[in-house]
Amino acid sequence: MVIYKAYISNCPILGETMGKVEGKLILNEIKLHLGNYDLNIIEEPQIVLNNFGKFKGQPVHTTDLLIEDIPESEFNDAEELSTEVASLLSLATCSMVSKFGYEFGAERTEYSIFGQLLYFRPLLDTKNGSLIRRFLEGAWPVYHSLKVSRKLNIAFQYFVWSQLNEQPIELSLVTTFVLYENLKHTFAIQQGYPFIREFFRPHGATTPNTRTKGFKELLREMFNTVGMVPNLDGIISLRNELVHSGISNLNLHEYIDIYSDCHDILREYLLKVLKYKGPYFPYSSPNQPIVI
Repeated sequence: MVIYKAYISNCPILGETMGKVEGKLILNEIKLHLGNYDLNIIEEPQIVLNNFGKFKGQPVHTTDLLIEDIPESEFNDAEELSTEVASLLSLATCSMVSKFGYEFGAERTEYSIFGQLLYFRPLLDTKNGSLIRRFLEGAWPVYHSLKVSRKLNIAFQYFVWSQLNEQPIELSLVTTFVLYENLKHTFAIQQGYPFIREFFRPHGATTPNTRTKGFKELLREMFNTVGMVPNLDGIISLRNELVHSGISNLNLHEYIDIYSDCHDILREYLLKVLKYKGPYFPYSSPNQPIVI
């Protein structure tokens, strides 16, 4: 039996319980149970003892994930689990959280840190370790079962990249629309719609003469499955303009309003797909949590 430790980057959270560092107690540990394993998520002291904003925009080793006393034969399971936890934490924090190495017994492997720590309008209260634990424990089983069919790891990366502040709003919107396309595509495949000559078509279709199921129709179906009926007209109109011409006649204020609507819808949808129950922050009201 050996100890598995994953190195995780760019994860700005606080713990639920106290850990001791150099004789001092700090709030830097989250202990939880996922699948067959007991995990301990431990934040680096520098992250807990400083304002998250100090590290914004930097690639930072923030977190270790420990699984104690596992058989050597279960290394791949531990690797998969730690990668999935990192993906879920990227959604919760809206930061580029990723695993960049591990220790397993005497073996140690480390890669370059990818991305940067982001701290702007997180999805969940990242300073509430109890909430982060409940999110992981509730969402992980669903994530694990849907990761392949809905490509959730890719969707979460698009979700984070679309919120980079350093890029023009048009690029943020285009990345957001790519995420909508990705979610629509995996939903349609999951529903079993035939994909004939680059278009999805109704069940039972076998030839390209059958009508197509368009972007708006599939999005409406997708949102309806989780009880959402959002107004998509402005979003789809701007998506068509930017994707087909690269420009729009809208002003900056109108851009920002549609971008906020896009992300309010995405946040609610992704959490509902994960069957999350609890408070979260809409993009448009980052200081006013609502409960689903």
